[in-house]
Amino acid sequence: MQGVDHGRPGGEDAWRRDLTALSAWLASGRAAGGEPPPFTAEIPEMRQLADQIRDLLGAYGEAASEQAVLQDIIANLPHRIFWKDRQGRFLGGNANFLRDLGIQSPAEFIGKTDYDMPYPRDQADWFRRIDEDVMQSGEARLDVEEVMDRPDGAYVLSTSKVPRCGPNGEVVGTLGIYVDITGRKRAEEEIRRLYERLQELDQLKSQFFANVSHELRTPLTLILGQTDRLMREGGLTGRPQRDLLSVIDNAKLLLKHVNDLLDIAKLDAGKMVAQYAAVDVARLVRLGASLFDVAASDRHMTFTVAVPAELEAEVDAEKVQRILINLLANAFKFSPAGGRVHCQLTAGDGHIRLVVADSGPGVPAAMRAAIFERFVQAEGAVTRRFGGTGLGLAIAREFAELHGGRISVGDAPQGGALFVVELPQRAPAGTDLQPAAVDLLTDDTAVQQTLRELRTTIGTVRDEQPSGRPLVLVVEDNPEMNRFVAEILSDGYRIATAFDGVEGLAMATALRPDLIVSDVMMPRMAGDQLVAALRADPTLDGTPVMLLTAKADDKMRVALLRSGAQDYVMKPFVAEELLARVGNLVTAKRARDVLQLELESQTGDLEVLATEVSRRKRELQTALESVQVAREQAELASQMKTDFLRLVSHELRTPLTILQLHLQRLSRRGETGVGPELASVMRKMTAAAQRLFEMVNSLLQYVRIESGQLRTANAPIDLTAMVADVLAEWQETA
Repeated sequence: MQGVDHGRPGGEDAWRRDLTALSAWLASGRAAGGEPPPFTAEIPEMRQLADQIRDLLGAYGEAASEQAVLQDIIANLPHRIFWKDRQGRFLGGNANFLRDLGIQSPAEFIGKTDYDMPYPRDQADWFRRIDEDVMQSGEARLDVEEVMDRPDGAYVLSTSKVPRCGPNGEVVGTLGIYVDITGRKRAEEEIRRLYERLQELDQLKSQFFANVSHELRTPLTLILGQTDRLMREGGLTGRPQRDLLSVIDNAKLLLKHVNDLLDIAKLDAGKMVAQYAAVDVARLVRLGASLFDVAASDRHMTFTVAVPAELEAEVDAEKVQRILINLLANAFKFSPAGGRVHCQLTAGDGHIRLVVADSGPGVPAAMRAAIFERFVQAEGAVTRRFGGTGLGLAIAREFAELHGGRISVGDAPQGGALFVVELPQRAPAGTDLQPAAVDLLTDDTAVQQTLRELRTTIGTVRDEQPSGRPLVLVVEDNPEMNRFVAEILSDGYRIATAFDGVEGLAMATALRPDLIVSDVMMPRMAGDQLVAALRADPTLDGTPVMLLTAKADDKMRVALLRSGAQDYVMKPFVAEELLARVGNLVTAKRARDVLQLELESQTGDLEVLATEVSRRKRELQTALESVQVAREQAELASQMKTDFLRLVSHELRTPLTILQLHLQRLSRRGETGVGPELASVMRKMTAAAQRLFEMVNSLLQYVRIESGQLRTANAPIDLTAMVADVLAEWQETA
């Protein structure tokens, strides 16, 4: 076959070589650079076309690379992604979307609509409506919750859809992305359910507080009524009169605790309202602050009050005074002897501003929000150091907020705490004002009790006691209980008193008493810590210690004996029991002292032997006591209000114990000549006190049940006899 002449040297072979070179140059892309084959220079159109082709191929290559990266990103996203056309037909989706549909290849769903998917018809309708809304509005629909039914159950999806636009900006379909939030929704539902349950329990406990408080008020009212009657009639002098006054004071203190509980219950129920009246707040603050003048003088403290001559405001006078008393009591409690307390009242910008500052330890920043919360206490040592139910600051905040005001705490210039209360100076518009309030709580027994607790009480040996008698050191932080125990023992012993563990240890070191009678829960140093300190001192190691405790569980009893205490007495106790136990310990101590003198005269070996025997005897006594109780049960965490119930029960039990003890002494005198009328009154008050004690014990039992610490002892019983006894008891009550 004759070859074709292509019009250039070399003919067809030359053209083939040139075209091959051109193809290689085009394939190398724009990034490679370089010049095209020389033959293109001979044909200008060819050179221009070659450049255009090469640019297009380069752009296509870059686009293809970017598309591959985008596809890789979409395929590996944890979300489900899909896209549709204008008619709702699927055009693609990532691997996670295919997995949700239960298919292997995009070919199985591309071109299909939601109506072709394994969804119920109503779900497909919903999906289509969302698509139409997005395409018609041209706006995205974000985080739409959708329920998807699948063979293994219903799932909740959070879906976002955006419009897909063409080259000219027209909407050509939708792009969707969703995530499975079923787990999150279930968790939210569980949290909501638990929250509702907690709210229900909170309401039940608040109602429980209210019910118990009302039940406690009934016997307290009876006791106060009878004691008031006895005081009016007179006839009691000396120690009986002091006993009766102590009954009155402790009954009123109990009533104060009960009223605090009722206030909290009313606040929880939304039944506490402010009774607004036009009040001279300056006078109110002056009178309220004057209650603390004696405490300031006794403790050599600087107490300054800065108030204007007159300042009228529309407030609830009783609640404002409660705020003031609570803040001042708090300031005096935490300030040391010789410290400073400052109270100031100002007005401005439509508000009155009450400031109370002290020179105590202050409030750490981390605790400043917590101290105003109900049922939240400072750490245990601080709580026991100053006592109380811990509701004072919480009630102050509630009363301030009831006025539309607020209370805050910061650092005082003198280094302690600075409390600031701000209240609107005028009542809310339209409020009916009550008659001007003039009755202030200057004779409130709870306030007087607070003031008594503030007084510095330095333990001393009573001078009037014969020096030859054994010396007993009483360490008790409650002034009334301290005085009562001292009076019981004063007929047969010399008495020294201290009001916390630190004072007790110092006095024991100085006085070397024959016996120490100590409370367990005390400020600064608890009773068991005092025992440990005594046992660590060789000069005091042999001093017997008897502890007073309100806790009756076996775990506490073993712990006290293991700490080195020789004996313990449960509150409430009778005077005869205390005297008998004290007598036994003092006699044993005196006998050991005589034996020690004998042993000291013998050889060193005998002294070592006696010391070892004494130590082994203590260990044996503790071990024998430990054998009699069950293994300690692991403590279960209790909720805040359960802890609060425990604290309140203890705070109620202390004055109640003192009240019962004084009633016992008065009752014994009533049986020996005071007369049938007094004896009848004593029986009524004793019965009321016993009812109070049973209710407080029921509170403690409730706490043990809720915290999992209630112990049971199984034993055979006669159910018929038990029911008959219960019925007989209630018939007598009826």
